[in-house]
Amino acid sequence: MRLSQVAGALAILLVAACSEAELAEMEGDRFDKMNLSARQLKVAQAMVAGFKKEFGIPVLRSREYLRAGCYAKKVNVPLAFEDAHLSYLANYVEADRDYYGFFSRQGLSEQHAWAVSEAFHRAQAACGI
Repeated sequence: MRLSQVAGALAILLVAACSEAELAEMEGDRFDKMNLSARQLKVAQAMVAGFKKEFGIPVLRSREYLRAGCYAKKVNVPLAFEDAHLSYLANYVEADRDYYGFFSRQGLSEQHAWAVSEAFHRAQAACGI
């Protein structure tokens, strides 16, 4: 077994020993250092929830938290689309299977879904994602 595999296995065991409250506190500590507004924090937390679903792990690498924080600071989604945007971020793996259908179920038209997509891609590009 390689050293990186051993370290990865050890990290999984350590994370498994943490309670959900401890994991949430560690995650909060990461975001506290980013000076996010309340709205930006909601965006970053939703994106992290989506990453966790995609990767299937309860704790992510630092770079995913940094990506989420950068994205949250750069994205500019109209307030009327905020709930649908947050839902998309938290469920993007599932949502991408039926993008326009997902947003339609959120009450957004195709045109509005396109506007969210454009804001998403602009923010990602601004962060080098």
